[in-house]
Amino acid sequence: MQNFKIRLGILSICLLSMSALVITSAFGAIIAAFPQEPIAKIQSIATLPGLSALITTLMMGKLARHFAKKKLVMAGLLLIATGGLLPLLWHTSVTALLLCALIMGLGIGMILTLIPLLIADYFQGEDRAAVMGQSTAMNSLGLIMMLLLGSHLGAEQWEHTYNVFFIIVPILLVAMICLPDDHLCRATESKENGKGGLGVGFSYYVYLIAGLAFVMSFVYTVYPTNLALVVESKKLGGTEMTGIINALGTGGGLVAGFGLRY
Repeated sequence: MQNFKIRLGILSICLLSMSALVITSAFGAIIAAFPQEPIAKIQSIATLPGLSALITTLMMGKLARHFAKKKLVMAGLLLIATGGLLPLLWHTSVTALLLCALIMGLGIGMILTLIPLLIADYFQGEDRAAVMGQSTAMNSLGLIMMLLLGSHLGAEQWEHTYNVFFIIVPILLVAMICLPDDHLCRATESKENGKGGLGVGFSYYVYLIAGLAFVMSFVYTVYPTNLALVVESKKLGGTEMTGIINALGTGGGLVAGFGLRY
């Protein structure tokens, strides 16, 4: 029962891992609302969270030494909620949306780093592989749900797309109830970790994987940020149609996630 609760808590926060891409379905409408703004600046609303997420990812190692992981998860969720819901009140300029995206990215970077740490702490062997796969699937499922719902809400007025971030309220409650109160993470360095590496405890292989992950995330972000422009220019529909296409394109993550343990 305890493992089920922890799994539920971890998988619930996975639903928000890709939430920064939700607003991409409304790009066509945002461009129409701010015709004087460069398209690249508007696209940055979806890409800027990646930059701020990188900042918090680099800081999480030190933060985890001073704060319990559950508290950091709660802080990350609150940052996502702030960055996701504030545009409902403050959407009079693209700059305002960019600042909100920056705040959201800080929270996303926190939970992206904490999810594998929590899985490693509480699951072993095949269970760990299974939860890792399920977390990947929940990443995609969360984005699909938020894209479909957000694009439907924003079909008439683009700013209503941000209403989808109210989903954080039940997720916050589930995480608060299901994640255990943990002790501080006092990481110790192993001598073996430094072998064959660059003097900072990682092997060359780790840097290779990190580089490939960076390229993959870069390419993945290009697609949804430009999809709305294609749909708009070809007169294929509006915000809702873009959300549906994006959601269908994310479905493969469900198959990959649930099949990862095999």
